[in-house]
Amino acid sequence: MKTILKIGGVAAALIAAPAYAGTDDTTMPVTAEVLDACEVSATPMAFGTIPVLGSQDIDASATVSLLCTVGANYDVAMDVGLNSAGGGQRYLGNSAGAADVIPYEIYTDAARSSIWGNTAGNTVGGVATTGLVDITAYGRIPVSAVPVVAGSYEDTVTVTVTSDRRDLTMRNGAIALLALLAATSPLAAETSDAPASPAGAASDRGANISVAPLRLELDGAQTAEILRLRNPATRKIGVQVRIFAWDQVDGKDVYSPTTDVTVSPSIIQIKPGDTQVFRVVRTTQPGETEKRYRVAIDQLPDPSLNRHGEFTPRLRFTLPLFVDRQTAQPAQLAWQVAGNKLLLDNAGGQTVRIAAVAMNDGTGETLPLDRSGLRYVMGSTSAEWTIGTGCPSGPIEIAALVDGEETRVQAQPNCG
Repeated sequence: MKTILKIGGVAAALIAAPAYAGTDDTTMPVTAEVLDACEVSATPMAFGTIPVLGSQDIDASATVSLLCTVGANYDVAMDVGLNSAGGGQRYLGNSAGAADVIPYEIYTDAARSSIWGNTAGNTVGGVATTGLVDITAYGRIPVSAVPVVAGSYEDTVTVTVTSDRRDLTMRNGAIALLALLAATSPLAAETSDAPASPAGAASDRGANISVAPLRLELDGAQTAEILRLRNPATRKIGVQVRIFAWDQVDGKDVYSPTTDVTVSPSIIQIKPGDTQVFRVVRTTQPGETEKRYRVAIDQLPDPSLNRHGEFTPRLRFTLPLFVDRQTAQPAQLAWQVAGNKLLLDNAGGQTVRIAAVAMNDGTGETLPLDRSGLRYVMGSTSAEWTIGTGCPSGPIEIAALVDGEETRVQAQPNCG
């Protein structure tokens, strides 16, 4: 007699011992599923002790490391921080409340010419072709900074990590977020007595949180979807989840409050080792046009863990939510080159995910584009990329991943 015992979804054969001699063979399936995931971590960025401002540029750097599923798309953005007063310049503010501020910037290049931001063209994105991606963040306090009173200066920057893989099973995907930058800036009169973290160390202060799935869709009669956040740390982690309507105007993402989709709970502390379930619920009736939203998940910093004079990021992970996508008119894409611009028009109704955009001329040489990372092009909208060498003189080939599928298009530039 043969009995089948199921262990974790894998069938294992248990063979009873009969009274007669003999053998019996069976097979045991061995399977593994590779999840779509990215784990983000970084070394500290420290400007250190600064005796005098205004004598020279003061530079610092950090390495942002992404360990991703091979082929995963990613995009990393940073806002202007808490002390910008609505402008574009980042500032370190005096932690004791004095009015003095120190201007600084974070750049994507060693020449410190391209500011790391959160709009099209100044984020850092791409495809994790080998799984491991190291990105250097370059900080600078400029020589133009004027002297300020002695003390500790700090800022908080929101770091937004976006990842999406349409071609894998998103319901089983996960992404882990770790603290990204920790830069201390004590001036001459004060120093921090807290020891620095070893390079690349992942401490409980920068605990990660796992998010699954990486993409949500609600179609037809489906009214709700489940979002899961897991806290693998040894302390409580506060999170806030909000949903925004998502549109595109002149090639830029625009977000606005919405009541069409709700999430519950919206803000909560997750205990160590626990997984919190959030319900994402639509409040509107099904339709025939696609509606787009962004689910913003903020991992809230714990002020009690801050060290003296520390520069602490507020981590945010966003994931797309599409409603009634399946009933919308499919995307209709048209690529063209006009002058020094690569243009993509979507005349359809469905949003497409574009990644790994590249251009080659007739000799096979790659032409530089201002960005090639992950971006979305909604129905009845367009996107553009700037060609660094100007309008090509002959036929070109455009290559891109469109919703995870490789696409190649031949085009004749219009340089008139």
